[in-house]
Amino acid sequence: MVAVTFAGVLVQCANYRTKEMRDRRRRRRRGAETNKWKEEQEEDEDERTEDNDKWVPTTIEGGQMSQPKHSQAQVEAMRVQAEQLRNEAQLPRKKISEASKDLIDYCEKEKVNDILVSGVSDSHNPFQEKKSCILL
Repeated sequence: MVAVTFAGVLVQCANYRTKEMRDRRRRRRRGAETNKWKEEQEEDEDERTEDNDKWVPTTIEGGQMSQPKHSQAQVEAMRVQAEQLRNEAQLPRKKISEASKDLIDYCEKEKVNDILVSGVSDSHNPFQEKKSCILL
């Protein structure tokens, strides 16, 4: 989260998307011409609407935050995602060294039953070449 004061208003942005946008903001802060500033502002708005990159500016005015309203579907999706993250955070954790040791032990134990490792015995292989019988 980046916080910038612009025209007496604190603006928080999730990220600066491109170097061009960052440069435009710097030029505005240095006092670029008013007409050019308006054109660039319109370009920025066009880019935000085209990209759908969840770039949401948040302004703090008079101690209160104002944000764009989210639709009911977006709120429900965020609620479901938050619940999923809470559930995943409560799962018991295991050290990587223990997990890798358990995985190696399991592979060693099950190696005999794994056809890809041990191969198929000749007696159970339906695709083995038939032996020819020679009569003398």
